[in-house]
Amino acid sequence: MKAVIPIGAPIKVFETAVTTILRTLESYDVDKLVLLYPPFATSYLKDIISFLRILKTQPKIEIKEINYRMPLEEEVKDSDLIVPSATSVVYVIKLTTEAVKNSIPIDHVMFPFGPWYGLFYPYVPRFLVPMFKGKEDVNDIINYDYAKDSINSLLKNRELSKIIASLSLDFNVKEKDNYRVGEDITLCIDRKYEIRIKNEEEDCLLVLDKGKITFNGKEVEPEELVKKLFNDNSGTLDKELGFYSIKVVLDREYELRELMRKYRGILIDTNLIYRGIVFYPDIQTLLPYCAYIEIANNRSKPKRNKAEIISHELAWIYLQELISRSTMIPTPIFFCDAIIPMIDPLLIKDSLILSSDKATITHWKNVISNAEIGELKCEKKRDFNELSFSLILLSWILKNYLK
Repeated sequence: MKAVIPIGAPIKVFETAVTTILRTLESYDVDKLVLLYPPFATSYLKDIISFLRILKTQPKIEIKEINYRMPLEEEVKDSDLIVPSATSVVYVIKLTTEAVKNSIPIDHVMFPFGPWYGLFYPYVPRFLVPMFKGKEDVNDIINYDYAKDSINSLLKNRELSKIIASLSLDFNVKEKDNYRVGEDITLCIDRKYEIRIKNEEEDCLLVLDKGKITFNGKEVEPEELVKKLFNDNSGTLDKELGFYSIKVVLDREYELRELMRKYRGILIDTNLIYRGIVFYPDIQTLLPYCAYIEIANNRSKPKRNKAEIISHELAWIYLQELISRSTMIPTPIFFCDAIIPMIDPLLIKDSLILSSDKATITHWKNVISNAEIGELKCEKKRDFNELSFSLILLSWILKNYLK
């Protein structure tokens, strides 16, 4: 089978390309792969081709440069499949037109967003990157050892991403089912704390079904869940695990992502790290040094219980992830509540600063004039894709802290 895959998406060129290529090779018996790329994507080609060493057996690969002015009849000639998921709209339209004209089948790979943004297959679970068609069971194409060994270099300094990538890879190697767009998935953490797809006979400790979580067969709220698992009464660990989305109260209540085109970025204080800002990798963040100091200090203090150990270890992991993608803001070594108003005004100009403490909000509004101050609120998540990230993270915590 000859498959044509154009690359060059408006965002995440490498990630969308390798995801589309691997899912296509898993789902179809491809022996020849034609990669089409626009000029701007040339710099990504070397990394994409290098990454394909992850394959046990490579198909014959042909690479062709295209541009939006040229006709594409020759590029799709004699093709058996076109998968235009990893390119820009102009090429989707042109290639789809040619495919319809020549009766060439088309398929599409869906991509997950939210906390999954920036990760790519095989480091996200297969059920999050479904296709419309393809085989019932996937082709065994992934060189597991190479894929596992590549995580550190591919996700350098992204400590949370490394954890999720490793668990997702293990899941994909064990599960052979292909997934199609529109399929309902029920996710399970079994009694050995392994993550898997639930079947009717499965004895599960935890189940995620659409937006509902059940524990030992009974539906629970996230706060109740962490109490049962870790004897946590702090009211923060459920937020830290990403079971809640972040809301912002200004003149009215907003979703955090609604505001990001309005501000240069969001200034992260320590409280926001414990409230799950790490689960917003698509948002520009400013990280003051005082937050680093507070998290490091919390991690080094004696812990009273298991929940506290987990909370501060998670915060440290999140901090490393945030450092890898944030603009660092220098501050004196002190607590952020007191230090943030003293940051150079030019460094936080046109940013958004959040707190859940009303007294802090009032104080900051009185002394900070060139940034917006908002109230932080949390609301329970309902989205399966986002909650699946939290469930996979939870399985890692259970294996590492409860065994």
